[in-house]
Amino acid sequence: MYHRPCVFYDFLSTNNLIDEIYDAMDKDDLSEILVTAMKILKTTNNHRPLNTIIKSAQISEGYRNEGNIMYKNNDYKAFLIYNQAILTAPKNSRQLKLAISNRSALLYKLKAYKACLRDIDTCFEMGCPDDILIKLKKRRKDVKKLIAVEDFKQKYLHSCVDKFINCNIKRHPLVPCASTHVEFTGSDSPKIVAARDIKPGSVVSCEKAYISSTDYNYTLTACYYCQKHALHLIPCDNCCFAMFCDNICKDTCYHEYHKWECSIMEAKFNCQNPMANLMLKIVLKIRSKCMSWKELIDASYSTGLDRMRTSSIGEIYNGNNLFSVLSVRNDKPFVYGILYNASFICAGLLLYLEEIPSFYPRDSNEKRKAMRALGRIMLFISIYQTPMPLFQHITNPITVETYALNNVVNFGIFPFTGKLKKSCKPNLLVLNKNNELISIALRTIKSGEELTTSFQQHLLDAPFISHDRNVYNFLYYGNVCDCSICKGHDISNAKGQLTTYQKKYYRDLNFSEIDKNLNPVHVCYAYNKLLEALDVLADVPYSDEYKEVYKRFRKCTRVFETVKGHNFIIDK
Repeated sequence: MYHRPCVFYDFLSTNNLIDEIYDAMDKDDLSEILVTAMKILKTTNNHRPLNTIIKSAQISEGYRNEGNIMYKNNDYKAFLIYNQAILTAPKNSRQLKLAISNRSALLYKLKAYKACLRDIDTCFEMGCPDDILIKLKKRRKDVKKLIAVEDFKQKYLHSCVDKFINCNIKRHPLVPCASTHVEFTGSDSPKIVAARDIKPGSVVSCEKAYISSTDYNYTLTACYYCQKHALHLIPCDNCCFAMFCDNICKDTCYHEYHKWECSIMEAKFNCQNPMANLMLKIVLKIRSKCMSWKELIDASYSTGLDRMRTSSIGEIYNGNNLFSVLSVRNDKPFVYGILYNASFICAGLLLYLEEIPSFYPRDSNEKRKAMRALGRIMLFISIYQTPMPLFQHITNPITVETYALNNVVNFGIFPFTGKLKKSCKPNLLVLNKNNELISIALRTIKSGEELTTSFQQHLLDAPFISHDRNVYNFLYYGNVCDCSICKGHDISNAKGQLTTYQKKYYRDLNFSEIDKNLNPVHVCYAYNKLLEALDVLADVPYSDEYKEVYKRFRKCTRVFETVKGHNFIIDK
């Protein structure tokens, strides 16, 4: 259904089609390669029709019965099966109401009372079936007695973490996701620098993703729009692939892009490619919000440094600006491999969009221009935008265990955070709250100093060896890092020597006292002590002493990420 040229390279070679692709890649207009790829897909019958997966009362009933058996056997993976039943049930059907009711029983058993009440209320709003009405009313009454403790605990935890990371920042007038600690210098590609001295721990930005992508492994546990892992997800009314944490996310997603993609979700889901998902959502969002096709077509010709030279600071860095995703440097070297691989994926998506009634203009000439414009933007995004990983922290309501989802992650496009300079010795640490990234100062940042973040994760968080880091950096950022660690030098040369003051300061740190306070209630004390220590050791970030402090500091920030993300999942 989705093809990269390498999948059928022999076929392309045998039919003398490789040269056509290479010739198109030499053209200045990116849309030329997509026109060629679409023609090849059509003429060689490699563009296959969608086998539309529709909602079915019978399929939903089958999932619900399977979930009931697992529930009786205390197998809590019944939660996922109930979600399958909810996702595949027709809108407002009896099967949908019963599946939500059954899930509420499981949530009650798990003592997830707030989520349980949400499910019960949803069932009543849809019109609860008479045969379960009495049972649900009783469950609702019982839950309301128990929910107060859970609600108080959550509010208390939020108040605790707000004491040490407060996201209520004074907003920059041109780029609201950034604080007034930030200013922009330069013209063609402005630098993001400190407007004044920034204290360690200061929140520099709180940015929601322009667009985010849900990993296919989390279809049944995460909100398709905001990426929150919730226990009371509600389904898309039409497709069998998207679930949402509430009606606000559901409606916002629908109006931004899902109204178009809903009917081709099968193709997008089968692709399992984060960049393909992101670039499709981006062009659909632009299509939905543009005043006309002419506005979109004109925008497709103005990308990269050319757009940045004529754009304001807000147009470049403010994600509320529709075309901020096109204001990104396009001077990355060695792009032909990416272009070659992305061409058929983009072409396939453009052809599937053709199957959506009223999506393209009716006039054939206007339709051709529209397809080229969308293709131009999609390929530009594929080549030059770098998705930022969203490393979420999850709580299991049964074991109350918290852990990170590091192996499989969601991704987002961030017009401000994504354009910060990358460094293996960053002065900012990026925290994650679902589809929002929060940047805090790791040390004192002097006025005029450029703000930096890690290439991927922070060096001390990421498990990569030096070679892997540089391969990743080259593939996604178009460069390699020349720091001592990434170049593979002897680690002792990179650690640096602590001063007499730093050695004494480190010796005086009471780690046993700090470790006792690494919990949500008392974490504020530990956080402030460790933040001060990171600032003292800022010039020796590769040292063993810095590593020990940073390791504990990240435990503090993960408390924040866990509490503020409010993510729950039944099973690892």
